[in-house]
Amino acid sequence: MARRAIAIAVAFGFGFVVAGCFFATDFGALSSGEADGGAGDGTTDSTGPSSDAGGDTTGADDATDAALGPPTWRMASNTGPPPRHSARLAFDAARGVVWLWGGWRSASESATNELWRWDGTSWTGPFTPVGPGGRHGGGFSYDVDRKVTVLFGGPGTPNPPDTWEWDGSVWSKRNAPSPPDMVQMNMVYDADRKKNVVFGITQAATNPETWEWDGTTWTKQTVAATPDSRRGVAIAYDSDRKKVVLFGGHTPGGQLLGDVWEYDGAWAPRMSPTVVSERYGSCMAYHAARHVIVLFGGRISDGTPLGDTWLWDGKDWSPGPSSPQPTPRFSCAMTYDAARRAVVLFSGNTKFIDQATREMATDTWVLE
Repeated sequence: MARRAIAIAVAFGFGFVVAGCFFATDFGALSSGEADGGAGDGTTDSTGPSSDAGGDTTGADDATDAALGPPTWRMASNTGPPPRHSARLAFDAARGVVWLWGGWRSASESATNELWRWDGTSWTGPFTPVGPGGRHGGGFSYDVDRKVTVLFGGPGTPNPPDTWEWDGSVWSKRNAPSPPDMVQMNMVYDADRKKNVVFGITQAATNPETWEWDGTTWTKQTVAATPDSRRGVAIAYDSDRKKVVLFGGHTPGGQLLGDVWEYDGAWAPRMSPTVVSERYGSCMAYHAARHVIVLFGGRISDGTPLGDTWLWDGKDWSPGPSSPQPTPRFSCAMTYDAARRAVVLFSGNTKFIDQATREMATDTWVLE
């Protein structure tokens, strides 16, 4: 019997799935050109327009791990959108494409409002329809139930932040009261509870907050436990276990983190026998066909980008494929492309010392 799996994603994204705050070379000062939000996968996994998967989601998928063979990275393209960091990706289940939104472009030294479309083979764009202004980081996740991609917050947004929805053709601004401006946040779609979930810290305080968007109203969640105040988290939605999964980041004081938390209306920490090194600005997405969360890269405190791949099965981490693989990077964009059963990774910082000394990737990779 066919089994339908739904998962979200991601940054920072990242989220990020598909998450955004600026940072400089020291953790105490924030710089206007660099977001350290990991991309949680803000996508859907579905096999086509009829799927009910969404957000940081992955969709219906009958393939087993054995049928797929071992996971493998493959460079899918080295052309397309100009390089950028802290962009966001989301899989649009109704249209069977991946959308790239925003990011900070080094060529213009500014945030962009570009949209690009990935069909599994090549990029098409840029599209700049009337809508939100340029920004990087923030939340960008596909709501499978309403068949729109939701954009919220991020550096460059008005204060208080605004909420927009993209239906594949037109941006629509939602005029509901919103959460406060957040220096670091990430958003993912919880397909089981039908909510976009935001985690971050505000400009005015360092206390972490969790908010939910149901398509009409933003609601702040009162939770008994919560992840420590942090920036640069990676976030994704595990559709098999019906949990939002959060990894890593760094505290406002600069302490790196490597812990795992899960959310299903309440936050709970998860312990694992295998420990992944502390980091921030990683990319993360849920691979629905393989039933694992994929974590890639990130940055350590001295600015060194990481290039390792890890797989989370809900209980423990295991190393992912190491050759070939993307070059080390952070603040990249990642999501799950359910139509092609592959995690998609785009661009990100391969080097960042200061605004004048940094490099960004131009490539697109897929983990099949």
